Amino acid sequence: MATVPLVEPTTARAGDTWAWRREDLTGTYPASTWTLTYVVKNVTNAYSFAAAADGANFAITVDAATTKTFAGGNYRLFGQVANGAEKHTVYDGPLGIIADVFDTPTTPQDTRSWAQTSLDNINAVIQNRASTDQKRYEIAGRSLERMSVDELLKLREYFLAEASSEQATGAAGRTRNSYVRFGVNV
Repeated sequence: MATVPLVEPTTARAGDTWAWRREDLTGTYPASTWTLTYVVKNVTNAYSFAAAADGANFAITVDAATTKTFAGGNYRLFGQVANGAEKHTVYDGPLGIIADVFDTPTTPQDTRSWAQTSLDNINAVIQNRASTDQKRYEIAGRSLERMSVDELLKLREYFLAEASSEQATGAAGRTRNSYVRFGVNV
């Protein structure tokens, strides 16, 4: 049987059972008198679930049927303890939800990371074979159509390092999470 982590996840797959424990709260917020609730939010989705008391500790289990409904994407995970009207945030951190690949196993899916996708797009622009979507990006009424070669090469070096790091850690059986956002997508 797998060891249950004692911290919140930074990545989790939709369609899998999520489980962790909070044993560090027992002195201040024992599960016998406090409740622990989690909220997962991003700009388009929000989910919530409660921890169960396990003696003075909290055990968190979100079953696969529940997580199967969660959309993939970058989120924030918030944890809050409550005892009547008294409430305290005990966790606030990033959570990357990986889409459930088993939901549609025969449907093709782009599984490249954000760094690899960005690197591929930059290389396409440099090699003058980019599609219109790769050359131009628009958000909130602002658009970017051209970057200098120097800017592209600097971005290329950054994303090459990120993609190489992801590949190296992935080859070792680990995943690496980067939550880096630039105002420019090429």
